[in-house]
Amino acid sequence: MKTLSLSAHAKLNLTLDITGVREDGYHLLRSVMHTVALHDRVTVTAGPAGETGVSLTADKPFIPTDGRNTAVQAAGAFCRAAGLALEVRIRIQKRIPVGAGLGGGSADAAAVLHALDRLTGARLGTERLCEIGLGVGADVPFCVLGGAAEAAGIGEKLEPLPCLPQMPVVLVKPRLGVSTPLVYREFDRTGPGKKPDNDRAVRALREGNAAELCRACGNVLMPAAAAIRPEIPGLCERLRALGAAAAEMTGSGAAVFGLFFREEDAAAAARELRGGRETVILTRL
Repeated sequence: MKTLSLSAHAKLNLTLDITGVREDGYHLLRSVMHTVALHDRVTVTAGPAGETGVSLTADKPFIPTDGRNTAVQAAGAFCRAAGLALEVRIRIQKRIPVGAGLGGGSADAAAVLHALDRLTGARLGTERLCEIGLGVGADVPFCVLGGAAEAAGIGEKLEPLPCLPQMPVVLVKPRLGVSTPLVYREFDRTGPGKKPDNDRAVRALREGNAAELCRACGNVLMPAAAAIRPEIPGLCERLRALGAAAAEMTGSGAAVFGLFFREEDAAAAARELRGGRETVILTRL
């Protein structure tokens, strides 16, 4: 049995626009995505097939450890794609809030795919791992790729972009998360919110222009998520009042993020926001 531990990084949707709906009901999107320093730690042990197949343990009692967990699904999908019979044991140290739109489950799944590819010597490559990951979840391909990228389709079309490193970020997640399917149903009923400027965001990352990136941010799903968690817009307003150059919701929520130009301003904002019912995390792009 061989073991490998990897960091599974959270993601932000700096922009998120809905561009259509497929016949099967999946929403088509366009989004500029960026990983952040916040991460789970995923440890994978793999070897010749035993009786247990894929097993998972986690350090948080609310994390499902059966087939509902995307990490378990990813392990099974990898074994089928690689034509391998393996015993796989997964351990997750959870740091990314759940129900937040931060892609924690997708990041864990991506880490499992990378770990198994290395441990088995299968060398399927990033493109094939992204294809396998898409069968697990729409955000998994981006988490396999990591860094920064513009995503289109349902998340499977990825155009890598330069990262904008070291920009301070304050994450705020309400006590209760939101269901992604419920947010999309509400979006279909109520329509879009503030549209982002995806082209501007892409140019800003290519030019390394943080100020331009902040001006491009937006998420059309925010009104739909706010219908379920009304505190979301107010959290963005508080971040802006505390000096954030941009404050938006990530993914389908419920977490929001504030982008700051200076570390000391971000740290001060995080201190001000702590002490309530929300989870507040200081991190960086």
